[in-house]
Amino acid sequence: MRQTVDVAGVRLQPGHLVIWAECRLPGLRAGELCVVGTPEGERVGRIVVAPDQLAGEATPAEGYSVLERTSEERALALEPAASIARAAASAVDGLGGVEVDVEPDSSRLTFRLRDPALREEVERRASPLGVPFATRDERGLVPDPPLPEPGQELDVDGERVVVERVSAFRREVGIRRPDGSLAVLPLSAAQDAMIDQR
Repeated sequence: MRQTVDVAGVRLQPGHLVIWAECRLPGLRAGELCVVGTPEGERVGRIVVAPDQLAGEATPAEGYSVLERTSEERALALEPAASIARAAASAVDGLGGVEVDVEPDSSRLTFRLRDPALREEVERRASPLGVPFATRDERGLVPDPPLPEPGQELDVDGERVVVERVSAFRREVGIRRPDGSLAVLPLSAAQDAMIDQR
């Protein structure tokens, strides 16, 4: 008689491949954080396919097993999230009023800023970390990107254009092209061009 092993689908990072891991935890649900034993050591993962969701059989990857459920707090103490949190805190060290949150699976950083004027400096310092990040205000809201100003020069589709007018209501920006012709851009395209120029 063949003995079957429960298998769960786990992602060690968002967007990465699903790893089929041996699982002996009862009642495990998709979305739960867990500690996964891997050939390289323990990692934090998220269940994306619970054992009771499998329609057929799956073979667990060698050396991978779901060891236990975990909380977000405990997950932050495990690598690589802890090292990313230390690196992020170090990157913004000396900037008053900046708090750092790290997703338990190390997929994203969020910097909460008391002073919106720190945004560009935080973004400059956080970029080399190689982890996606967002800046938010102290209430946790994403600040509106700055509006372009009349007379400001932007690079749009390889052309150097000048902002003539801005309508936040219409969500558009009037521009003058190098040949003197006028055109209208979506406000988001002008804001993207401003970000690209930083």
